[in-house]
Amino acid sequence: MANTTLNDRALIRLSGDDVRGFLQGLVTNDVSGNLPVWAALLTAQGKALFDFLIWADEADVLKLGQRWLAPADEDGAAGVEAPWRAHRLALGVTEGRAELGDGTTLWLECNAAELNGVSFSKGCYVGQENTARMNWRQKVNRRLVVVPIAEADAKRQVIAYPELGWSVEHRRVEGIDPAKAPAWMHSALLSPGS
Repeated sequence: MANTTLNDRALIRLSGDDVRGFLQGLVTNDVSGNLPVWAALLTAQGKALFDFLIWADEADVLKLGQRWLAPADEDGAAGVEAPWRAHRLALGVTEGRAELGDGTTLWLECNAAELNGVSFSKGCYVGQENTARMNWRQKVNRRLVVVPIAEADAKRQVIAYPELGWSVEHRRVEGIDPAKAPAWMHSALLSPGS
């Protein structure tokens, strides 16, 4: 895939004493080990507020949604992120506030366990209690799924990309056809109680 400018993502640099320790108590994934990792900030109820990738830059830590660090293209045209978005959605992967439900979708319903966006062994973080309980009880009743726009259900739709032919939806697990789901989601759809 060609280089893509993601205009809807930003770079944040955190520095200071024990930055990783500070983040460890806030985000869903373990930042004490190897980076990068995908993680999120959650509400106290375990609902996704923001997702990001966390990278190490010597003693500093970057939170970012970019996969490559480079200066922004001066004459970057609007819509240059469309090829990346189309590729990502074709793989069934959602990201960002608009797709993750802007604080209304539980982090495990965002397929965080299947996509390695959560650590169940690192200890406490905001929203951890409900997230851990859902995992322990295997009670993820709904999931974010990407479906062709022709199969969209307006009542379950989080966001639509008609120009790309995709709809992001929050569906009950029993309403998801495993034959049409991405391979990485199959075990979650077939396990009891999910």
